[in-house]
Amino acid sequence: MTGDFNVHVDNEEDREAFLFSNLLQSFGLTGPTHKKGHTLDLIISRDEDDLVTSPSVYWDMPSDHAAVKCYVNIFKPGPSIKRVESRRLRDIDSETFIKGIQISGLLQSSASDSETLVEQYNTTLLDILNQHAPVVQRSVLRPHAPWYSDALRAAKQEKRRRERKWLKTDLTVHKQYYLDQCEHYRDLLNEAKTSYHRSQVEDTDQRNLFRVIDKLSKPKVEQVLPSHESPKKLANNFAMFFDDKVKKLRAGLENKIFTPVSIVIDEKCSSSFSEFELVSEDDVLKVMKSSSVTSCGLDPLPSKVFKMYMGELVPIITRIVNTSLSSGNMPETLKHANIVPLLKKPGLDRDEFANYRPISNLSYLSKLVERVAISQLQSYLTINHLHGRTQSAYRRYHSTETALLRVQNDILCALDKHKEALLALLDFSAAFDTIEQTTLLERLATRYGITGTARKWIKSYMSDRTQSVCVRNVESDSLPLVYGVPQGSVAGPLLFTLYSAPLQDIINAHGISNVVYADDTQLYLTFEPEECDAVLKKMEACISDIKSWCSPNKLVLNDKKTELLHFSSQFKKSTLHPTLTIGDAVITPSPRARNLGVIMDSSLRMSKHVDSVCKSALFAIRKIGQIRQYLDSSTTQTLVHAFVTSRLDSTNSLLFGLPQCELAKIQRVQNTAARLVLCVPRREHITPFLRQLHWLRVEYRALYKILLVTYKALNGMAPLFITDLVHRYAPKRTLRSSSENLLKVLRWSTKSYGARSFTAAAAIEWNSLPSEIRHAETLSIFKSRLKTHLFRSCYAC
Repeated sequence: MTGDFNVHVDNEEDREAFLFSNLLQSFGLTGPTHKKGHTLDLIISRDEDDLVTSPSVYWDMPSDHAAVKCYVNIFKPGPSIKRVESRRLRDIDSETFIKGIQISGLLQSSASDSETLVEQYNTTLLDILNQHAPVVQRSVLRPHAPWYSDALRAAKQEKRRRERKWLKTDLTVHKQYYLDQCEHYRDLLNEAKTSYHRSQVEDTDQRNLFRVIDKLSKPKVEQVLPSHESPKKLANNFAMFFDDKVKKLRAGLENKIFTPVSIVIDEKCSSSFSEFELVSEDDVLKVMKSSSVTSCGLDPLPSKVFKMYMGELVPIITRIVNTSLSSGNMPETLKHANIVPLLKKPGLDRDEFANYRPISNLSYLSKLVERVAISQLQSYLTINHLHGRTQSAYRRYHSTETALLRVQNDILCALDKHKEALLALLDFSAAFDTIEQTTLLERLATRYGITGTARKWIKSYMSDRTQSVCVRNVESDSLPLVYGVPQGSVAGPLLFTLYSAPLQDIINAHGISNVVYADDTQLYLTFEPEECDAVLKKMEACISDIKSWCSPNKLVLNDKKTELLHFSSQFKKSTLHPTLTIGDAVITPSPRARNLGVIMDSSLRMSKHVDSVCKSALFAIRKIGQIRQYLDSSTTQTLVHAFVTSRLDSTNSLLFGLPQCELAKIQRVQNTAARLVLCVPRREHITPFLRQLHWLRVEYRALYKILLVTYKALNGMAPLFITDLVHRYAPKRTLRSSSENLLKVLRWSTKSYGARSFTAAAAIEWNSLPSEIRHAETLSIFKSRLKTHLFRSCYAC
């Protein structure tokens, strides 16, 4: 809502700046802003005849300028008419559409290669869609809200008719008729809004709730783009920029000379994976239902239509999947990506291309074929223990929380023993985009035993890929994707983790603790204060070998963006000032750093992270509050769990044992969410309402997460680096406690550090549980019993 002021002063001797500033203040304006769609023309004049006939507002000057008169002329432009293209999907008749699929011959196609099958799939479905819901152009003057119906339109027309009648007769009875109709129209409007918002939430799966709440709680804004003459030219400029960025990064590696890696990396593999298994229609349908169905411009059917008829399309989709995997060929049509440039952060310079992040959109069929292939590849890697021990990305039972929990545990234990710790967070530039595809294929064969048709399919999947940038529905010229793995794909992240696996061998050979999540690499060491210099040399030698390995493998380690954290006890001020030298960069410790979404500080007090969690959760509460009047309690609770509780529970195991002053901040956020759900007045005591909602308090939710991870670690449902932290109690002789499923409690010195570590907290809290909870047969039974036990403890019932 910005605009320009036209200021006219009839006497140059008048203090223009004073007049203008006071004029803005008198109208409640602080700058060149005005109502959307209006233009303000400010006229400062001594002559009253200067007042034009358009709507105006008179403003009196202060006493020392009493002779000056000012008028504000408000001009409202006419409505703009837009020409849009759309399909009337609601007019599609299901029976006719299904019949069209059946008689099209698509399901009985005799084609034997995946390329032809995909081509027939796309063209046939697009033709059927054009028959039932063709693209039509229409003029939009002022688009109606989605809840606006014919009944509302008729009620509004009746309201206007009664208003004109009352204004014409000025009778009390006609005024009352008008007011009654206003109330009726308002009731219909509120009912329509309420019904629409409820259906939007109830009919949406958990994956799409975030998109729905954004759509409901804020107006739609156009995509932020740089200034441009035409969308086509801008799209081509973006495409060239993203392509040149990767080429420049790789070219920079060619001119650098590094010493060979001092570590010998063994890449031999005794197992093999040569071909994919064929899947049934039930398997494909299961994959389709378990994953979100999204569509882009490359799909023949919109996601809404595809969801309705996916059951009828399963046979041909299954055939495409099996043909592709068995032949080792990924169809060319499925190897193209549409890239949408999005501004990385609000407030960045919109005309700077470097401030945009390329978001790749692939066809749904492409990602479905990938999911089937990657699920089989993941099973092979897991069964044969070929994953890196500390690599947590894209693996079952692994998450950012488990990775951070291990790092935090080791550092807390060190601080409890009066030691200190160093944590280095390595940063790779455009890691997914720069890797060498031939090197990846060689590594898959030698290190992981992926050969035969499986390797052929991966080679086909990665080669001859293309991409184009889409701006305002206009595509750029297509460019080849020569390097890297596809962004936004299903297979890309796993292939990158396999490609970069030797990095963990290098780190482990140097004896440095590490946790890796995709391209986020964490190196950390604990030490006595007098060992600081030796520890720094050890870490610098490790990072030097990492850089030496990265150069021939076309990965760019960004020295300047590497962050270093020096941890020491808050009760003893450290006299050390360690610095890390990486190449030409000298890295000094930061007071805090964001690590996998969690803000860690140098004493692990977590205050900044708590503040960040509260801020994001309160923002979500505010967005839900904007539409709360149209929702019932049940629907509101669903949204609160999706947007607020999820933020409070995310990585909350790291908050266990924090001082009450920190947990109280999060508790106030939970209280606010409960008041929003049940419409509780601010002065009402909140505990009875939390109990009514069956919500555990914040400290008990953190305890619940600690015990849940403990149960998983004891039953093979957690990463090995977490399982190593829990030790079953095994007395030297047979005792009654031998069968109680207890854990060995390790000693700790400080409550602020040792008691907070997962090793100590898991054992103490686990042993305090009733026996029937510790001996729960399944995870669901354990969760149910644990929630009941903690609820009774929380509210002492």
